[in-house]
Amino acid sequence: MAQQTKKGSSFGTSSYGTVTWTSPGNASTSNDVWTYASLAPGLYTYYLKVTGFGFTIPTGYIINWVKVRIERHAGGTDIKDYVVKLIKGGTIQGDNKASATGWPASDANEDHNGGTKWGLTLLYSDVNATNFGVAIVAKNNSASATLTAYIDYVEITIDYSPPWNQKALSIQTTNILTLERNIDYATTVILRPISYPAVPSGYPSDFFNCYNIPVPSNSTHWVNVDETECNGDTDYMEGTPTYNGREYYYYDHSGLSGEIIDIQLKACWKCWPDVNEDGALAFYFERLIEDVPGYEEFEGYIQAGPALSYKMALDTVRPLNVFTGVKWTWDDFDNIGMGIETSVIESTQKIRFSQMFIVVRYFPEEVTLQYKSLSVIMENILHFAKNKPIKRCMSFNQFMRNSRRIN
Repeated sequence: MAQQTKKGSSFGTSSYGTVTWTSPGNASTSNDVWTYASLAPGLYTYYLKVTGFGFTIPTGYIINWVKVRIERHAGGTDIKDYVVKLIKGGTIQGDNKASATGWPASDANEDHNGGTKWGLTLLYSDVNATNFGVAIVAKNNSASATLTAYIDYVEITIDYSPPWNQKALSIQTTNILTLERNIDYATTVILRPISYPAVPSGYPSDFFNCYNIPVPSNSTHWVNVDETECNGDTDYMEGTPTYNGREYYYYDHSGLSGEIIDIQLKACWKCWPDVNEDGALAFYFERLIEDVPGYEEFEGYIQAGPALSYKMALDTVRPLNVFTGVKWTWDDFDNIGMGIETSVIESTQKIRFSQMFIVVRYFPEEVTLQYKSLSVIMENILHFAKNKPIKRCMSFNQFMRNSRRIN
């Protein structure tokens, strides 16, 4: 494991409480020149946002934990942390690591939660970004006194390690280290629908989109996907008793490569205009059978009884191709239609879908290649260890020459 400790280079404030920080850039150096905020009883400060730390974590390395150190003092111990959160991708998020300790009368450092990742998934690219940092809010807990909060300096320490775990393996009487990829370095991406599967000659035109649910009115195939929100009454598809059926799509995976871990289909849906407990949604997978007239289909998770407001429907997390039983490949998104089926019984009811997408977890290509290279090295080492005694005085170069000679 290794560590980097950096100070911020960009300072600003954003609305939270009622009192802004004066001269926020003074928190750049530990020099007794402070940024400060004078707080009446019970008031909070704005966010003090510190970013631009300039971390240079190597590509592919795992973030183990993050520690924030704040040098601060106050005009009375009733000044305390109220919010201490990380900024990831320019957004304040994650666990609140505010301390319950009152700020001292003279400058002292307070460390915030080294040992965890603050409830976030953090990649090397997240912490290297210029918009990574920390946001701080102070509160005056006094019932009567106006007090001033002072911050002199803010720094962040990142603890990181290579994207593999080390395990001891006993071979005869010699301990050798083996390697395995660390799931913490998995990347998540959202795939959006881009087209309907092409219907081959001789098949009915509605072979895949069986009942031809109308396409969205304001954009094509839900391109404005936001996994954190379910809304979109201006951009939706609608199923009715007349149009009950299935819609299948291919999904955009351009520029993506690496080993897929698992996928999950998701859709935002609601009942319209009234709650319909008989309404239901099912996720479906469908592919043509080559050289045989017909197709295969696989029914995924079914959800019933949508509400009047949009909610997220989730298929099962699927690590394996539902037809072949082996790991997913990127080509599968071009060969298998994945979509939804509506079921509306009452004649006056409709089901609306505002989003349809697939969440994919995968190891990026650089991690896969790095792992395979290391695996080859370890195979050589293990083979050598089984067949050749390791001399106590053997140099590493001799060891590697002998290892290569075996192959």
